[in-house]
Amino acid sequence: MEKSIKASIKSILQGITSVKEVFMYPAVPSKYPAVVCMSDNMDNTFETTQENFKIYRFKIWIEVAITGTTEANVFETVLPQVSDAVIAKFDSEWNGGTISGHRVWQVISGGREGYVVNEKSKSAYKELTLTVKLATTN
Repeated sequence: MEKSIKASIKSILQGITSVKEVFMYPAVPSKYPAVVCMSDNMDNTFETTQENFKIYRFKIWIEVAITGTTEANVFETVLPQVSDAVIAKFDSEWNGGTISGHRVWQVISGGREGYVVNEKSKSAYKELTLTVKLATTN
């Protein structure tokens, strides 16, 4: 199930024109803005005697290089624009259809911002949480 969910998420993220690279594993991007998405956790809850919900959560990090511009421009303009595009895309794709016969919904929420410095570059990030809910039946 998780493999299919990740493939769906990757496809959605690759459909965002302002995103230049998408990774579904820890990676250091070479093109920006980039998105790194990884599994966070999974819950399984009983709904009725016949149904339950599986809730998968993913962390999404939008990363933007702070090169050739100012930190103010990145945090006040570039990062919010890309974040808005990612959020809007998932808002429009909230109805995930079905995966392996299971009804799927998805919702995205915001998180913190910051920056990362390594030996080669400095980049800004925004963390989002994507929640994917599946209805399963016995």
